Amino acid sequence: MGIIDKLAKSMATRATVIDKTKAAEHTYRLTIRLQGSQSFAYRPQDFLRILVLDDPKVPLRDRVRSYSVWNFDARTQTLDLAVCTFSNGPGAHWIQNVRAGDDVYFMKHASNLVIHQDDADAVMIGDISALGHLYGLRRFFRYPERVSGLIFGRDQADFFPDLDGESPFQFIAGGPHQDQTVISAVEAALPRHAGKTAIYVAGDGEMCKLLYKYLKSLGWSGKQVKVKPFWIQGKKGLE
Repeated sequence: MGIIDKLAKSMATRATVIDKTKAAEHTYRLTIRLQGSQSFAYRPQDFLRILVLDDPKVPLRDRVRSYSVWNFDARTQTLDLAVCTFSNGPGAHWIQNVRAGDDVYFMKHASNLVIHQDDADAVMIGDISALGHLYGLRRFFRYPERVSGLIFGRDQADFFPDLDGESPFQFIAGGPHQDQTVISAVEAALPRHAGKTAIYVAGDGEMCKLLYKYLKSLGWSGKQVKVKPFWIQGKKGLE
């Protein structure tokens, strides 16, 4: 192990893989348990940067991938992650090969998908890569039943329910999606009056940019529209 790897692992939180199951055609549910005495204060906007490739010959940036927290159980100190394999990159290879008992090293970071106390209603929009994270966000609302959502995917087999078996969001299959297809679906899902409704957009970077511009043109404020791109076609290293 190189010096950089030793330093990275010494600064990281260590967890152990408890279970791995297939959640959908291109998504695994990974359950890990925290190890050691380090405290872990979870917030719904948190995500993990995980070391997925233990090879000092490869730059550290190319060996780290970011994953959202699907759920955190403080009692058992376990985290559930939804790990997608669409990219077929280092993260996809890692999740396909990781096994129960393996160590996982990660650093916790925060996104801008923050839930404010005055957010009464919400509309969540994303693709499969953001689905687990949006499920996790929804649980933190005072009235989860007032949170609706649209999830876009290539095929019906790519969608998966929340951990309780429920599917509170509308799934829209078929792709690649044209801009007008996305906008039409979002337009139909938006409330007539914004009020205190918050909109969360996550996943495909191009979709995030498109919808942020569109929603602003309709008069939605920057405070109400929260956007987090997880990936952009042809680029790597995004969160």
